[in-house]
Amino acid sequence: MKLRTLYRQGDDIKEYTFDTRGRLWSEIDTVVAESLVASGSAILYESQDILIASMSYSVNRYIIYPGVREQLDMLFHELETSGSLTTSGSWFKAVKAVKDANPKPE
Repeated sequence: MKLRTLYRQGDDIKEYTFDTRGRLWSEIDTVVAESLVASGSAILYESQDILIASMSYSVNRYIIYPGVREQLDMLFHELETSGSLTTSGSWFKAVKAVKDANPKPE
């Protein structure tokens, strides 16, 4: 089950989603939101700034990672050339560079 992400904006509660169309912010009924949080189906952040700060590393990684096709091409060529995947290969180096530049918060 995907956890829904909510945040407070003044007296309102909004829902945050991120999909192929980008970031979407939509209002959600306060009673519904509180019910979702109580059931464990959603997490409620006290502000949009707190939400964004907590998610910035994953959004940055999502945007910066090479596309799936490019990553598959890197893997194919490494396997074709060396016969195995190693930490010195192009795919590992590309993914590690993104992870190092956008570390997961502790």
